[in-house]
Amino acid sequence: FNPGGNVSLQILIKNVCLVFGAHTTDWSYSHVKQCKSKLVDLVMKVLELKPQKKNKAAEDGGSATGWLSDVQTRLKQDLMKKVAEMIEVNISNFHVRLEDSKTQAVPFACGFKLGYCAVFANE
Repeated sequence: FNPGGNVSLQILIKNVCLVFGAHTTDWSYSHVKQCKSKLVDLVMKVLELKPQKKNKAAEDGGSATGWLSDVQTRLKQDLMKKVAEMIEVNISNFHVRLEDSKTQAVPFACGFKLGYCAVFANE
């Protein structure tokens, strides 16, 4: 811990390549059901990552008011602000590409590359 120095939370994202392609189907019942099931499974996994909102009134037995509640709220807000000021994000060599050789007569590909991007808080 260095109270006089600069402290930052660095998030580095390097060398990422995402390739997307076209999806074809035969429109049979079993294939459509399989695709829908995969989509529902994916949505459920994403929802599991999202934190659940808690009903504060039910937890506390009512709404918390008063001096202590105000102090806790201010401390949380100040802590979130300090953490946000410390975050530094560096992204380099990030590729996104779309390839389609199934739905087109002539194969098609396009994409973009992000060489470098940095985001940081300015105090």
